[in-house]
Amino acid sequence: MKLFRSAGLLCLALSITAPAAVAQVTGVAGINDYTLNGLVPGSTSCTSLCFASPLTLTMTVQASVGSVVVIVWTDCPCRGCSIPWPPNACFPAIPLGPLPPCATTNQSVDFLPVPGCNILFQATVFANSAGVASINVSVPSIGIASSPCSVRLSTQAVVLDPCGNGGIPLGPGPFVMTQAYDVGF
Repeated sequence: MKLFRSAGLLCLALSITAPAAVAQVTGVAGINDYTLNGLVPGSTSCTSLCFASPLTLTMTVQASVGSVVVIVWTDCPCRGCSIPWPPNACFPAIPLGPLPPCATTNQSVDFLPVPGCNILFQATVFANSAGVASINVSVPSIGIASSPCSVRLSTQAVVLDPCGNGGIPLGPGPFVMTQAYDVGF
């Protein structure tokens, strides 16, 4: 949490002057492909999704067999390439980002740690013999019925995999980031 607060003012200033979010990490089946209720596999970060709550939300990551996966939800805004990481050597390869500063990497934390945002939910799951790590969560009513998807959250997962080099704030690998999602309720 200290990292989020210390980097907050700089990130806030950058977010005010930054263009619209640029997609960064791409999900690749067998490495880092994160889906919510099976939607948009292989997407790039900050794809917008909208769910009517209450609902059961299935969070699934396709990763290497036996991988440990940590799924995180935050109220920080989804912003591609917020914190670039060194590229990794995963196979199949994860594509590089489309624009600087992430045009030379395929990994980044894709939510913007602005002052006051928090980690709201975190879960650790394990990839089974098919390379699927999954968890179901009952989501209560969130938001305002007259204004669907007005409550915005971000989610991204970290896969512990030897092909990953890691990065700030988690430290050196073996970490691989999944694509992030901008989720409305």
